[in-house]
Amino acid sequence: MLQSLEYDHLVKLPNLKDSYGYTLLRCCSLEKRYDGLQLIAEHLSEKDWYKAISRANAWKWTPFHWSCYRGNSRLVRVMLDNISQDLRYTLLQQQICLVVSHYI
Repeated sequence: MLQSLEYDHLVKLPNLKDSYGYTLLRCCSLEKRYDGLQLIAEHLSEKDWYKAISRANAWKWTPFHWSCYRGNSRLVRVMLDNISQDLRYTLLQQQICLVVSHYI
């Protein structure tokens, strides 16, 4: 099915919102699920996948942040495995800044 989707539609999948405004990535992060996200990650460009996992909500929490906070190690692995070492470093720096800012 993913092969038949146009790339423009595929890019939107991780950020589609439900009636509560939760994205697919955030729901997966909260529910400790990652079904299908590996397939989406493999088909997206690295840049688009990075944007999806690092997009913050109104409270400045990203899907990556939620996954770490909820102990969703499988989803964290999917997120990190599909970006380069440089982007991993950038993502981790952002998360440290977010955590520190919560306590200042």
